Amino acid sequence: MRTVLALLLLSILAFAGNTLAETDETYNRVHLSAEAAQVIENDLLVAELYAEFQAGNAAHAAKEVNKAINWAVDTAKKIDGIEVRTLNYSTNAVYDKKRIKAWRASQSLRLESGDSEKLGDLIAVLQEKLAIRNLAYKVSRSAREAAMQKLTDEAIEAFRQRAQQSASAFGFDDFHLVNVSINNGNVCPPTPYYRGNMMAMEAKAAPAAIEAGSSTLTVSVTGTVELFCNKTIGNYRCSQASAD
Repeated sequence: MRTVLALLLLSILAFAGNTLAETDETYNRVHLSAEAAQVIENDLLVAELYAEFQAGNAAHAAKEVNKAINWAVDTAKKIDGIEVRTLNYSTNAVYDKKRIKAWRASQSLRLESGDSEKLGDLIAVLQEKLAIRNLAYKVSRSAREAAMQKLTDEAIEAFRQRAQQSASAFGFDDFHLVNVSINNGNVCPPTPYYRGNMMAMEAKAAPAAIEAGSSTLTVSVTGTVELFCNKTIGNYRCSQASAD
């Protein structure tokens, strides 16, 4: 009997504790957001080219694609300041109704450089055997990180000023943070210069005329602050908290 009463008492205390926690009210909280943005010049040219070949059997198609890609990689690696990486190798059957009539192999090559003139000249050479799939500028990692550090400081300061302004406007003394989050991953991507089968595998195509353009980097800060004061103002119930 005592055991039953003890368990019943514990249940009542637990329920009371949960009820108090659920009804614990907070006051004078404001949700705010601020951001800082900067237009920055794109300084890295990125090109994706590909080789594709169709043959009566998969081995022949793969051999021709490998030959073209190996030639392109060797050619690109002879030029300083260009990053070379192979991508996306695939072999697919080509059907005529339900019968396989051929095999198509393809592979992509990604090139990056801060020297657009040098990379443009290389692309013109590689178009002898490869076609362009995508060509666009973007912001390099080093330039992006430098800009983001500055924008983060600016966004935090803008958030702090907005919180202080809100406290003053409502007649409170100050504020303290309840929660805050910083999103520094927003980059408005540049428009690709080209997508598709441009001058596909034409011999010695002229260098592409490419404009770098710019991208917009944005850092946003969102969060909740609690306004406080040491007196009651109108119908506000001020939390007796301190800024610390």
